[in-house]
Amino acid sequence: MRDPEARRIAIGLGLALIACLGLGVGPWAPTVGAHEGQPYPVLEGAEVGPYRIDLWSDPDFGEGEFWMIVADAADPAALEVRLDAAPEAEPQHRLEALAAWQPTKDRPDAARYVALLPLDRDGWWTVDLSVAGPSGAGSARTRVEVRSLGPSRREALAYLLPFGFLALLVAAHQLRRGRRARSGEAAASA
Repeated sequence: MRDPEARRIAIGLGLALIACLGLGVGPWAPTVGAHEGQPYPVLEGAEVGPYRIDLWSDPDFGEGEFWMIVADAADPAALEVRLDAAPEAEPQHRLEALAAWQPTKDRPDAARYVALLPLDRDGWWTVDLSVAGPSGAGSARTRVEVRSLGPSRREALAYLLPFGFLALLVAAHQLRRGRRARSGEAAASA
């Protein structure tokens, strides 16, 4: 490559590519597993058998956390609260967890239970909640969405496309400018 202008452009584009690779930007970047945001209510005031339940979820990719609040639980230690979840795309991939009772001071009229599930796939999951205790048993079903943190590969490509287009425009402009300069030098020397 004898043209100094073309060489400078090629070096600049190469350095930009190396910087993008080094920063992990682009569709080749590794995905980070996590859900963005705070826990949110999935069920509120749901009648599950003789119990009234609130279910909150923080469906982090990798480890999802669920909180069940059972209102008017006379003996929280006597209740068995179970949580099952399966991705809607693969219902045979079912995960189960027995929720642990956590004493709480902020709601003395309710019992709080916590369950952790290894949510290992993106997408919508069906969550089944069952409660059994001295007053009877009941169950409920709901859905949560599990997403990886950050944009998908397709979204990252869509975000970077305008910058790639801009880089091509700058390179084309620089090449045209170099050609004009060379043709001007050739005309002046003739």
